[in-house]
Amino acid sequence: MDPELPGVRFDIESDDHSLIVYTTMAKEITGFTNSIKNDINRKNFGFVFSSENAAYKGGDITNIMVYKARNLMSDGYMFEPIYKTQVTSYIERVMRHGTGDFKEDSIVQFFSNNPSSQKSQWLSKREYLNAILGKGDDIEYIIDEENGYCTLNITFNGNIKNLEVEINRLSANRA
Repeated sequence: MDPELPGVRFDIESDDHSLIVYTTMAKEITGFTNSIKNDINRKNFGFVFSSENAAYKGGDITNIMVYKARNLMSDGYMFEPIYKTQVTSYIERVMRHGTGDFKEDSIVQFFSNNPSSQKSQWLSKREYLNAILGKGDDIEYIIDEENGYCTLNITFNGNIKNLEVEINRLSANRA
């Protein structure tokens, strides 16, 4: 963990994360029936907690765990994991602040190969569990000067999520 990075990229559904990061809520309900669990897995939606009996590295888990972490964003087939929405919102906010409300020349600097650019800083920390851009992630931008938009293509392990922002036509030097 890097203490300077926020916890927006952490995927609680990945690997054994839900077993490692537990809630402070004590178990007080019974587990899901198989039919309910199958329905949850089929729909792959919601923020679902589980109080099932589980063990990790020889120790019993005595608190409630997260079973699913999905939100209402959907492509019509799958609901989006919460971390993707959090990362996208975080990138948009950092970019808005770092570019003076999406000034075009500042956007180019934001994504440059310069070691001090925001993208380079994120890429240099990709090995951390709470990295903004983890292994297999990337971010690219396309500026449509004619229509005044910048499209961000945020790649999460090969899956691309698009974000479009309106470019502020004032340059950072003239603002």
